[in-house]
Amino acid sequence: MGMDELKEMQKKLAHQEGKEHGGAPSRSPKQHLLDASEVQKAHPDDRVRWIQTGNAERAQTRIADGYTPIPESEGGRKVGGLSLAKTSRENYERRTAAVKQKNRERLQAHKTEVERAAEAVARELRDQHGIDVDVKRMLVDE
Repeated sequence: MGMDELKEMQKKLAHQEGKEHGGAPSRSPKQHLLDASEVQKAHPDDRVRWIQTGNAERAQTRIADGYTPIPESEGGRKVGGLSLAKTSRENYERRTAAVKQKNRERLQAHKTEVERAAEAVARELRDQHGIDVDVKRMLVDE
């Protein structure tokens, strides 16, 4: 592969990237482009976030979650495949609490499974062999 071929490949890739991300190349850092703090201040009762509009399935999921795109007249904007959207603070808090609860359940799932196994062993020992064993003695609390 020669230098000419590499330069041609670079040119094609730059052209392809220009098709996916419109507009002139920005000179500002990404964190400034994606800073939504001013829009959040304009909507104090709502929760503002970026949603992927390039992926229709993900965008539909966020809309089903209660997010609505913010119009440009209210400070909304689009950057590449991202768009600003908002949802009510109550909806955000409810969804966040549900995610935290699900995570707690996942963290406790292995303990619950071990407790069930210990109960099954204790039941088997009691029913089959007449040995009465306390389930708590079989478990190790750390």
